[in-house]
Amino acid sequence: MSPEPGAALSPLELVAAALRGDPAPWPGATGDALAQAVLVTAAEHGVEARLAAGPAQSALWPQAVCEHLHRAARAAAVVEALRHVELQVVLGALHDAGVSPLVLKGTALAYCLYPAPHERPRIDTDLFLRHEDVDRAWEVFRALGYARAAQNTGRLVSHQFACARTDEHGVWHAFDLHWKLANPQVFANLIGYDLLDSRAVAVPALGPHARVPSPIDLLVIACLHQAAHHPEHLRLIWTLDVHLLAGSLGAEGLAQLPPIARERGLATICAYGLRGAQRWLGTAIPPQVLDDLQSVDPRSEPAARYLGHVSRLDNLIVDLQQLPGWRDRVRLLIEHAFPPTEYMLRRYNTTRRAWLPALYAHRLVRGGWRWVRHA
Repeated sequence: MSPEPGAALSPLELVAAALRGDPAPWPGATGDALAQAVLVTAAEHGVEARLAAGPAQSALWPQAVCEHLHRAARAAAVVEALRHVELQVVLGALHDAGVSPLVLKGTALAYCLYPAPHERPRIDTDLFLRHEDVDRAWEVFRALGYARAAQNTGRLVSHQFACARTDEHGVWHAFDLHWKLANPQVFANLIGYDLLDSRAVAVPALGPHARVPSPIDLLVIACLHQAAHHPEHLRLIWTLDVHLLAGSLGAEGLAQLPPIARERGLATICAYGLRGAQRWLGTAIPPQVLDDLQSVDPRSEPAARYLGHVSRLDNLIVDLQQLPGWRDRVRLLIEHAFPPTEYMLRRYNTTRRAWLPALYAHRLVRGGWRWVRHA
């Protein structure tokens, strides 16, 4: 995204320009407020370590800003080294138990795409596995000292579970295990494990048992993830994922995208992701690729409803429309409104089951008001 000629760059535009590799001189009117705004923007968008790796900015930005970015990058590198060891242990233990997950999203990209893995921050590591392997996988994590997070575990409302532990160095290790790619019904069944597994590639940097989806599948997943969970929220690290994936595929590789996206009902979603990367990071997208993707009528793809500023209530309606019958639709509503008892007790940090009626009532009132207000 290029500002008007002569216009001062905003903190977001300064950061985006630096990520593009464009000369981004610090505005003449320097000051602590601007420096703080740029650093906050870099942290919120998850690109501190990536900016620190850009040597051009060291000569253009204030020394204090560059030093802060380099401190953040060094800290991230130390944590990444410990998480790297942990991930290899986990993947080895899963392999020994007969579970063969695919590494997804941020961790897959960190070790396949970024020059250094700590340049791709993430809260957890996402693993994709067959539904029949979920129980065995949990036994592996439990044996390794992991505890499950408090989550709504309804059959329709959630297709994943999270677990985490803190190691002897005080580093937090978290994993998110998926048996479907996303929780929203409109995305849940678009891409299955077997399809990704058939095209998966090895990642030697993560040990002998690490596999990730193919580059073209990683690009589709990157676009799907942003649309499924954060369609209204620009975050430059997600845009950078799409930018780097598109660059690694090149024109020939990107030509594979339109037929794959159309087959999965994700043409509009993928066009949205590519346009964002093109706008903010100057990603080179062959015009024919975007034309092919945008030739699909968004009204023919239910997933496209998730783009733009839609409400949670609107998303729920889309999900209900994807379910095959009224029994499942009613079940989804009940799972949203009345999560399992254990979830409620942990969510409200109590062991008193006698409070459950009041807790459910509070959830219904507060949650209902939020949905209505957001709508």
